[in-house]
Amino acid sequence: MKRPFLLLIAFILIFTTCVPISVAAQAEKGLITPPSLEAPSGILINTKTGDVLWQKNPDEKRPIASTTKIMTAILAIENGSLDKAVTINSDAASITENGMKLTPGEQIKLRDLLYALMLDSANDAAVAIADFIDGSLPKFVARMNAKAKGIGAVNTNYANPNGLVDKDEQGAIVHFSTARDLATIAKYAMRNKIFATIVGTKQRTIYREDPSKPRVMVNLNRLLWTYPGANGVKTGYTDDAGHCLVASAQREGVSLITVVLGEKSHAAVFRESATLLNYGFSLYEKKRLIFKNITYKTVKLSYGQKVSLSVPSNVDAVVKRTVKTNVKIELKPNIGAPIKKGAVLGKISILQSGKPVATSALVADKNIQKPSFGEILGYYWRQFWQGLMRL
Repeated sequence: MKRPFLLLIAFILIFTTCVPISVAAQAEKGLITPPSLEAPSGILINTKTGDVLWQKNPDEKRPIASTTKIMTAILAIENGSLDKAVTINSDAASITENGMKLTPGEQIKLRDLLYALMLDSANDAAVAIADFIDGSLPKFVARMNAKAKGIGAVNTNYANPNGLVDKDEQGAIVHFSTARDLATIAKYAMRNKIFATIVGTKQRTIYREDPSKPRVMVNLNRLLWTYPGANGVKTGYTDDAGHCLVASAQREGVSLITVVLGEKSHAAVFRESATLLNYGFSLYEKKRLIFKNITYKTVKLSYGQKVSLSVPSNVDAVVKRTVKTNVKIELKPNIGAPIKKGAVLGKISILQSGKPVATSALVADKNIQKPSFGEILGYYWRQFWQGLMRL
């Protein structure tokens, strides 16, 4: 009987030590382990707050391939009329690598060029957009760099609108950004509803003058098809840049952006981006922070009157699992009778890291009448006798 018993004990020990703790269980214990990625550079941020949740060499300047087109697209949206026809010139038509096969003199709406740019990563569309917005590539590139600096992407330098050329003739990288800067640019761009709609579209039919040209554009961002909540942003690849992906997703009120740069394979860049998103979402939970049936403050009024303050309804919010919350109560000045039930007399805020994550009005729980002369006299009489008793 000893041998089977010992085998059973050994099996239990091996099983309990080898089974990993679930993400939820780790979160409850405050033991969420940051992922370890193979990519040389990356970052994970909260889209709403900008908080950095994970990073690896986030300020390393690297070639960024077609993630360049995030800036090209947002500038086109901000500075162009999307339904206006763009006349294609020879500059755009000369781009043959991964393009729409644009022809000189062809006309196509700016909106359609943007879908081709962001879904199918059409390089000729990027040049056509640049020429349309500013009349020349140098002027548009100058606009790109000025915009980057203006929104805080200070370690970025663009040399073209599509990301095809990463180096100059001497082999120096002249077209570069960083994971942090790309997250900043994507965060800015995703606030634009038109941009967000385009990059979240899985496929789009583009109508051309020549019906024999490709018309259906399929989004190259695989996460839109495979990752629940994915809603953008842009893929990229060149030999120098490797596989790059700026990705975004939203679940239960939490929005995240990841940047993974320099990955070795197409499959790995999506896998590691998904890993980062999973980690990011595991850091948050939705919970009830403010409760309707609680008295949060009792205010003493003149002449011994009191009013209790509560909230009109429960408040739920998404919070980080591993960060403590604090309560902040602010009252209106000079609160006095008369007071109507439900009157707003203050505000309650639930804070994480000093920032409000949930707020509600504080309201009176009952009517308080202005005291009569007799009630005022009675108050002072009681104060007088209480003073005598303390002597």
